[in-house]
Amino acid sequence: PAGEAERAVVQAAGDFVRALLARDITDRGDISARAAELGADLGAGSGVLIGRAFPRSAQSGDWRTRVLTVAVRALRAVAPGALIAEGTEESERAEVVAVVPADSDERLGRAAEALSSELEQELTGFAITVSRSRLVADAVDLYRAGHEARLAANVGEAEGAPLLAFEDTGA
Repeated sequence: PAGEAERAVVQAAGDFVRALLARDITDRGDISARAAELGADLGAGSGVLIGRAFPRSAQSGDWRTRVLTVAVRALRAVAPGALIAEGTEESERAEVVAVVPADSDERLGRAAEALSSELEQELTGFAITVSRSRLVADAVDLYRAGHEARLAANVGEAEGAPLLAFEDTGA
């Protein structure tokens, strides 16, 4: 049952992140309260990270779940309170999206570096791309931050960059 409780927490966090980035939740108080219920304090700032893993060869088993498990472990170690979701279903790659509480751009950058490093180490035979948004002071702006991280992920994937911040895209 400890595994079931953990899965429920990951599922609830994923549902929240997807709803937030789809702009289904837009009220500042609601965003903060729901994030706090899930263990995330977004009051000092936050940002969005996207990690993508593209297998270079055929994979056996449920490799997408492995990508999520590695991402959760990496981000919990370096960014307590990070809320992680599986990204959009893509047949050829796995994606994780994380809302990361961070009080500085440097801290958000360290979380992105840790995620990139852990995915690279644990997922041999995969092309890895990790992107990050700019830091936002107000949780209402996480919707925009999600778009920034997605743009950076698309540019990073196209250019073969393993780690790319939105401000480095030239957008």
